Amino acid sequence: MLNFLSKKIDALHKYKMRSILQGVFFLVLIGCIHSGESEQNIQLDEGQHKEKSLIKSGTNGIASAELLPHSAQPWFRGSVEEAFAKAQKEQKPMFLYWGAIWCPPCNELKSSVFNQPLFWREMGQTIPVFLDGDDSMAQHWGEKLDVSGYPTLLFLNSQGEEVFRIATGLSLEEMILVLKYLGNNVPTIEALVARLESKKITPTELSLLSYLSWEQKSDFAEMSIRKLKLIENIYTTLPVAMVAERSLVAARLLEYWATTQDSKDPEEHIWAEQHQSSVPLWFRSMTENDAAIFASRLTLIYAIKPIFPSMIKFLSSADALDYKGRWIASLETLKKDKRLNTHRLRGICSQARKPASAMGLAINHPFNRLMSSRSRPSAWSRL
Repeated sequence: MLNFLSKKIDALHKYKMRSILQGVFFLVLIGCIHSGESEQNIQLDEGQHKEKSLIKSGTNGIASAELLPHSAQPWFRGSVEEAFAKAQKEQKPMFLYWGAIWCPPCNELKSSVFNQPLFWREMGQTIPVFLDGDDSMAQHWGEKLDVSGYPTLLFLNSQGEEVFRIATGLSLEEMILVLKYLGNNVPTIEALVARLESKKITPTELSLLSYLSWEQKSDFAEMSIRKLKLIENIYTTLPVAMVAERSLVAARLLEYWATTQDSKDPEEHIWAEQHQSSVPLWFRSMTENDAAIFASRLTLIYAIKPIFPSMIKFLSSADALDYKGRWIASLETLKKDKRLNTHRLRGICSQARKPASAMGLAINHPFNRLMSSRSRPSAWSRL
């Protein structure tokens, strides 16, 4: 009996030891798993923090996380006259920004470009001047510099002569690209246009012309057949590898084409009729890839809807459906782009879900029948 109890006690001790060892092993295992999860969470948190920083800076990696408030931005501290005198004395170019506190596009520039250290680094030796449109002398300088709309971005040489008028609505990357070009002593706009017309222009100069604010330049503000031919010339001369520039110019051509269809000017109207067949080419250039889509984002977000009926007027139903699909796909691409601010995103979201009938197409138009058909592609079923 004693021998039997002794064996039971020994077995109980062994069971307890085994249980203790299993418990220790289990705790160690839990600790290892927790440690691994903690490390993974740390890495995830770092990744999320980095992504949030990029979203906050708004330019998908090129912008610095350290944003500069207006008070810390190195704008010239003095009058416009003093800035011109300094530029002439030191033989430095000038960057002049004409804006206003109440102007939404101006505020967008401030929040996406002017508050970025990389922008100021690229300015280099350029003298930056902020001309507030509400200042007492603003209108005087507005007339002198041929400036009327907000915002306006001028690049002037050391003698105060206008070299270039930069298109507004550019991203930080696009603005930096333009500043790099302008830092190489480029000729004036008039000289660039002359070189374009004489076919003596370089690819870099063509790229620069792609970012010209044509509507703010008095010589080209109004629609004219010369303006149409110049911009068409830029598009056909640009190297195929310059995808973003070709997209940007194609978007401009598409909008001009839509405008001139009902033009009372016979030459402009004829130009629009002659270029009906060019619309598919321009639209493909705008939607070729992500770079092209981003470059023509303003047209894709805001301009395509009203001109869409004209675009597909002479197309087959299948081609019209392809156009709609390309447009929706481009909007989906832009919705994922962290460089766009909430204002742009709201513009996107208000577009793609509209049925064709909301675009001015007749209810019995083949496009509408296709879009309401059960055989339509599933990717567009959310329209």
